[in-house]
Amino acid sequence: GSLLKHASQKLKGDKEVVIEAVRQKGRALKNAARELQSDKDVVMEAVRQDGSLLKHASEELQADKEVVMEAVRQNGSLLLYASQELKGDKEIVLEAVRKYGFALKFASRELQGDTEVVMQAVCQNGLALQYASRELRALGWRHRRFGWRARLKALIMGAVRQDGFDMNLACNTSQSHKKVVMKAVRQNPSALKYAGDKFRNDKEFVMEAVRRNGFAIKYASKELQSDEEVVMEAVREQDKRSWTNRRA
Repeated sequence: GSLLKHASQKLKGDKEVVIEAVRQKGRALKNAARELQSDKDVVMEAVRQDGSLLKHASEELQADKEVVMEAVRQNGSLLLYASQELKGDKEIVLEAVRKYGFALKFASRELQGDTEVVMQAVCQNGLALQYASRELRALGWRHRRFGWRARLKALIMGAVRQDGFDMNLACNTSQSHKKVVMKAVRQNPSALKYAGDKFRNDKEFVMEAVRRNGFAIKYASKELQSDEEVVMEAVREQDKRSWTNRRA
């Protein structure tokens, strides 16, 4: 790759030669002809070798989702060099904060207020909460004396209070936390859908869900969908609901 530096101008402008060079050493991109430094095939190959080369890419390629995704998969902090549009792309930002929580700093204002994005950032580094929206910071920092795990749980429960469908937003450590999951399921039985295989195959959790809404059985494991006690509890709940609705 470093030999490209000493190659003729003709070879520096030869796409096949340059691609081979950047495959060996991504930084050889700097020695390629200018037009090839803006060629997506060449830049993608270079970024695969060294994501930090995103900062040397053309504005057009810094706005290319495929190129930027390749870079942030390696190093979330490279979100800094993405276009403003991609800093507002949830898929890109989630990938970045999973690798580097502080990348939340570079996300769009809208995504700094997105519960899922903030949770993923806090999962990676609890201090990333400082870059969240004012509303989410206020929720999380009320629990600052208990450490980042407690702050994350506060965020999770805040999301669950909103609509009950956000248990999948939690990182693994909190998603597997029994008290958090049980509280979510009690509040909204459909949260069982996002509780993970461990809990969807846990009879205690499934029974708790179907006692509140028989239809939650569809989120249980196949094994528990065939469990007579679980099925009967779901049927009883639906019968009770139907009777209540008829009276109303």
